Order: sequence, then structure tokens, then C-alpha cells
Amino acid sequence: MPEITGRPVSLEEILEAREQRAERQRTARERFPGTALVSFTLNIAGPVKLFALAEQSFQEGCRSIARQLERNRVAVRFYKTCIQPAGCEALWAVDCDPLRLKALMCAVEDGGRLGRLFDIDVLNPAGEILSRTGLGIPRRRCLICDRPAHECARSRAHSPELLWHETNRIMREYFTEKRADEIAAMAGKSLLYEVSTTPKPGLVDRANSGAHRDMDLFHFIDSSAALIPHFRQLFLMGVHHAQDSPQRLFGCIRYPGMLAEDAMFAATKGVNTHKGLIFSLGILCAALGYSFANTLPCDTGALLSLCGRMASLSVEQDLDRVTVQNARTFGERLYLQTGSAGIRGEAAAGFPSVRHYGLPALRRFMAEGKSLNDAGALTLLILLGHVEDTNVISRRGLRAAQSVREEAAERMAQEPLPELDEIRVLDQRFIRENISPGGCADLLAITFMLYFLEQEAQDTANGEK
Repeated sequence: MPEITGRPVSLEEILEAREQRAERQRTARERFPGTALVSFTLNIAGPVKLFALAEQSFQEGCRSIARQLERNRVAVRFYKTCIQPAGCEALWAVDCDPLRLKALMCAVEDGGRLGRLFDIDVLNPAGEILSRTGLGIPRRRCLICDRPAHECARSRAHSPELLWHETNRIMREYFTEKRADEIAAMAGKSLLYEVSTTPKPGLVDRANSGAHRDMDLFHFIDSSAALIPHFRQLFLMGVHHAQDSPQRLFGCIRYPGMLAEDAMFAATKGVNTHKGLIFSLGILCAALGYSFANTLPCDTGALLSLCGRMASLSVEQDLDRVTVQNARTFGERLYLQTGSAGIRGEAAAGFPSVRHYGLPALRRFMAEGKSLNDAGALTLLILLGHVEDTNVISRRGLRAAQSVREEAAERMAQEPLPELDEIRVLDQRFIRENISPGGCADLLAITFMLYFLEQEAQDTANGEK
């Protein structure tokens, strides 16, 4: 999160800003007679009124007010913002009954924790400020003790330092929790896009259950819904451990990962739909939280490098401890036989298969105008041609897995690329031969997640978010 730094302003500057605000309101009334005005500022105690987090909160408030006007079909005649050391201000002139407008703005103020910092005045065409009590709406409450705010302000019940601390805590928590919700939703979306991509040879999709007899599309939907709050928690773990090393963070997310597995098995009645993805996507969500809290670069390369730093030491130590006697999983036994570290090795290396094959392929296919479904189906085949999929090895052995990989790589190097009908034929063959490239499916979900993050960043840069 941004550091709280800014220039203290004097009482004279604050009073001057109030006079300028009143003059802007008078000018707007003269220019747009008969309109009601919405005047928005932030309630920030103390001498520092302008800092990065305050500007971010102000922009959030402006978006909330604009959206409230839009959804209620209130015509905006004029809008202007003013950002200066004495604080941020916004002014709207609108065609709306002032009493109705006041009720709409009170809903914005009362609609969430950050709204407690919003000071939204509604002025009628005569320039009179409407009160909450005139509409039967309760007065604002104190940030500290929840008593009527005007009483605490008049008696100076709380120090400016305490109010400043609480104000900034509200801002920080709001944006942290908002981002946690966004990342968790994006992770859930990635799981659903992966399972919905059709056709996927040997895998559960919208057409069939692939080479699986114990799961179907609805198991994956149930699991995805159950995992969303756990991805949120893993993001917040990254935030809460922002002062720790990435390696320490990885150790701290292991237990929350186990809780996520419990939730998956409970939702699916014991079917393993997403265990590998809980590991890999959980690392990614924690890395996003860590980057968010430390304001680190969040481009794909930096993010995947952070994932690698998080996982590499622990994965190496875990694999070093594996012996013939204590190997419990197929992946551990395969590591002893071949040295293949599977998804653990992918994470420890910063997901190179996604970085070098999955994501470039998905970008390319989308740039060519393909749908996300078709681009995802082709991206899976790209991954299948480059990844040593331990799921395929566990079902069919090393030789068959190598043959599948070589066949996919050779076909995807040819033009034209496969049409969906050709992929459907391959799907039926994989079903007959009991081939299920679940490892590649997990990497496709990670690819979707990173692609969605890149699109979000692009939309933000273009001012669309």
C-alpha cells in the first residue's frame, strides 16, 4: 500500500479552501440554474489532507457517486474535481429533486466502511445544504466510539492522532480487502474457465467427463465455489506476511492450503478436483498479496519470479527428504525414479511452462481473434506438447507420456492448427486409452489467471477500470 506522506497545511489554507469551494458552488448555481449540487470531500483529521491513499479513496468515492447517479438515471450537467494540499473536492450539478438526491448520497455514505470517510453535501438550487435529519436518516456516527459524530467533534472527545490512525486504518483495510475479493474472484473464474474450455482431450469439460469416472463438470463447479474464500485468505496471508521473506511466506501458507483441500473434499464428497491447483494457484494468490502490500512490480515476469523465490527452497528441502521408504505419493515415487519434480518443480522454477508456452500461446490466439474457449483449447495442446505431465505418467507410464507429448508438439507445429472437430477426435482417443493430462489442465488455469491479470492491468492503464 502507498506510504502516508504529505505536506501539513495551515488553518489559513483550510479556510481558504472552504471559501474557494463555496465560490465554485455559487458559480455552478449561476451557470446551471435550477440544478441541485453534490459536493464531495473526505473527512480526514489532522493537518495532512493530501497523500496517495487519500487520493485513492477520493477517486473511489467519485466512482461510487457517479455510479449512483448513473444507476438512478440522474442527468449530470456539470462535473469537476479539485485536488490541492488542503484536500480533494468534487462537484456535480445535476437535474434531480434535492430530497431524492440527498437520500441517494446518504446511501453512498452509509453503504460501506470507506463511506464513513465520505462527506457528501447536497445543496438545493438556493444553495441550502440539506440535512440527514430532514429525511429521517440518522446522523453520522463517530469513527472511534460510534456515538453521534457531531457530539464527539464538538467536545473533542478524541485526539486528532487517534482519528488520523483510524482514518488511515479504514482506508488501508478497505483497499486491501477489495483487492483480496478481486483476486479471489479472478482465481475462481480461472478454475471455471479451465473446466469449461471444450473440448479438452481426456479431461472433464462441458461435453463429457473425459477419462474420469469419479467426477464431472458439477464436481468442478462445487469445488471452485468452495475454494474462492480460501484464495482470498491466501492473498491476505501474503499481505499479513509482507515483512517476512518470500520463503517464510511459503511456509506460512501451507496450513491454509490444507484447509482449502479440506473444503474441496467436503464440497465434492471426497473427489480430488483441484488439489494441484490449490498448491500452484495458492502460491500465486499469496504472491499477489505480498506484492500488493509491498507495492512491488506486479507484471507477469516479476510475479512468477516471486512465486519461484517463495517455493524453491522448501520444495528442494522436501524433495531431498524423499526416500524409497517414506515416499507417499506417486509424484514422490516418480521423483526418485526419474528426477521429475512435477508441479512442485514448476512452482520452484517460477512456472516456466506457463511463462514460456502457456501464456504466450493464449496471448497469440486471443490476438488472432479466437474466443477464450477456442484459445484455451489450443493452449492446452501447446502445454501438452511441452510439459511432462505426471498425471499422464501415473495412468499410462513414461513411454506413453513421452509419445503423447511428442505427438502434441508435432501437431501444434503444423499449419493450419487443429479445428475443434480434430480435438474432439483426440478427446475420444484419450478417453479410450485412459489418458488425462491433469497437470496441463492445472497450468491452463494458471495461464488464464495471468491472462486475466494482464487484461485488468491493460484496462486500468486505459482508464477503463
